[in-house]
Amino acid sequence: ELDVEALLAPLAPEGGMFWDRRDLQGNATEVAVKVFKTSIMVFRSRAKYVQGDFRFRRGYSKNPRKLVRLWAEKEYRNLHRLYLAKLPCPRPLLLRTHILVMEFLGERGRAAPKLKDADLDARGWARSYEESFVILHAMFHHCRLVHGDFSEYNLVYHQDKVFVIDVGQAVGMEHPFAMDFLRKDIVNTNNFFHSKNVPVLPVRSFFDLVVSKEADDLHARAAFRAQQAQAHARAEEEGGQGGGCSNAEQVERAVFLSSFFPSSLADLDPDAQMAGLAGGAEGMALRNYGVLTGMNLSAARNDAQLTFAPQPDHPPPSSHGGVRASDLLRPFGIDAF
Repeated sequence: ELDVEALLAPLAPEGGMFWDRRDLQGNATEVAVKVFKTSIMVFRSRAKYVQGDFRFRRGYSKNPRKLVRLWAEKEYRNLHRLYLAKLPCPRPLLLRTHILVMEFLGERGRAAPKLKDADLDARGWARSYEESFVILHAMFHHCRLVHGDFSEYNLVYHQDKVFVIDVGQAVGMEHPFAMDFLRKDIVNTNNFFHSKNVPVLPVRSFFDLVVSKEADDLHARAAFRAQQAQAHARAEEEGGQGGGCSNAEQVERAVFLSSFFPSSLADLDPDAQMAGLAGGAEGMALRNYGVLTGMNLSAARNDAQLTFAPQPDHPPPSSHGGVRASDLLRPFGIDAF
């Protein structure tokens, strides 16, 4: 096993990323050593990524040094989960307190460039956009994780493809802000690739493809390509750069970015939501919940219209005819509350 103390002896205790030629058996290879700072105030702002993660709820501490060690463990475990799922990421090799040793992405001591510094042609940027989507989709479905800081600064271009790094802030699906973090990740991704003149999907469409339970990896990738082709055609029609969108799409984007993500049906007013469905317009919160759970909103809307429709010699729609909206939702796999 590699002598970690000997390796780290010449390094500054406040650390960062370092490179060494030896692997854990002392063979001639390249490894990266990440030393998490033990006196860094920025970790206080990262508490929200730990407190809501059930895996670390018992180990959370307000002590900065303990929090840094917990953050190092969190990154190691998240990275290990990604590596086992065969996502493009550095292989984690060793965790020792606040020191993480991992595979080095680069050659001969020269680190692979971050995506923001990559020099690609138009086809390369389009391919990288698709690869970024695949990473987000695979993290969500295979690793049950949301990155939380997905951007060109935490993506590396290595061996002609995109690798994901810096997953210490990645949270599990049960985290109360997981969907908000994912929405931010998608906005960051679209903003960067739009700056590279890549036709980007509407944020809502991108989000729905990532979280949809109906699409496996192959179908999700095919759906992404189809929607990107539509975005490309729209951009050509408008004669502008990639990612142009209509006024209606801009309104939908603004609504989606400010919308609420319910974690359970208890966060919704079921009668109000079903009344909205009966009128032909589901609320954004219910739509978000439907996408996350796979609920068939079309079927729910049809049943709602039948139930809420005025009938002779029956109470008006406002009284729902004695039928609770929660009863209507139960056939779609949603428990009453």
